[in-house]
Amino acid sequence: MQKDPSLKMSECVKSIILKEGPFAFYKGMALDLIYLGTLSPLSGIAACTSIQFGANEVAKRYFSTHNKINSVPNPESLSVSQYVLGGVFAGAANTVVAAPVEHIRIVMQVNLIKQRHFDKKGDFHNY
Repeated sequence: MQKDPSLKMSECVKSIILKEGPFAFYKGMALDLIYLGTLSPLSGIAACTSIQFGANEVAKRYFSTHNKINSVPNPESLSVSQYVLGGVFAGAANTVVAAPVEHIRIVMQVNLIKQRHFDKKGDFHNY
């Protein structure tokens, strides 16, 4: 679809099945098994969501404590900017964990070469 935007999605699915087989849609699933212990992509989503909610909760507690120290009336009530900064912190925490895994998964899914290996730095090489 990226090379020819006029292709319909059904044509792309049919082409992938004919050229690479039906398991081509699951190429990146092995990484879920390695990193998360399961083949379900929903587990990856669950891990990312729990990181986001956990980091956001840490930020909210920090701002609440900060409000108490600075004698803000009703310290449990956070300002809009504090909620926004909590969301930024949650997104940054999630990115540190999710970006490397997603990068490797995308490279594996797009990879048309049969056998590739990666070194300790995470760089891919053909052997």
